[in-house]
Amino acid sequence: MISFFPNKPMYHVQPHISFITPERTMKTIPAFSRWAFAAVAGVFVFAMQVPKVKTTILQPIAFIGDHFKDKTPEEDKWL
Repeated sequence: MISFFPNKPMYHVQPHISFITPERTMKTIPAFSRWAFAAVAGVFVFAMQVPKVKTTILQPIAFIGDHFKDKTPEEDKWL
């Protein structure tokens, strides 16, 4: 664009949807990812006690899967 007034700055409308701009989005992504990670970790903390979660999700994990396997002898199980 050629400015008719050489001393005036050229203004452009920043792309936006309502008040959400690319600059604001890039600033909030790290905080959102931390909150999302904390939420997923919290769900796993409470879901570790559910047997289906233990067998299908937590046991196949490479290094910590053995921790979630049931090593209780059969004679000690009463349910």
